[in-house]
Amino acid sequence: MKKWIAVYAAFMLALGLSAPYASAEDHGDTEVNLEDIELSQAQQQELEALHNEMFQLHEQLVNKYVEFGVLSEEKAKKKMEHLEKHQEKLKENGYVPYWKDKRHKHKDEEE
Repeated sequence: MKKWIAVYAAFMLALGLSAPYASAEDHGDTEVNLEDIELSQAQQQELEALHNEMFQLHEQLVNKYVEFGVLSEEKAKKKMEHLEKHQEKLKENGYVPYWKDKRHKHKDEEE
């Protein structure tokens, strides 16, 4: 009898540990299609203000890294150019993220 209890407990433990992985795989099927989303002007303005604030903070961080000698001026300039391109892309898309492109890019790299 004790043997069956131990087997049952081991089975339940294994089932419990695998449950988060199974639910993570299923989550991808219920994603919202970002191409179908259109934000109102007020929503876009609110997101723009937040993204501008994040950009300014990121710029301050990059400048501090340069000041502390962690980043070179050249790398900091490239980083800021990348951030500016990201800001422009967000604005073009009405502040709806464009992660779908990135996901396809990673899948292509793996193959």
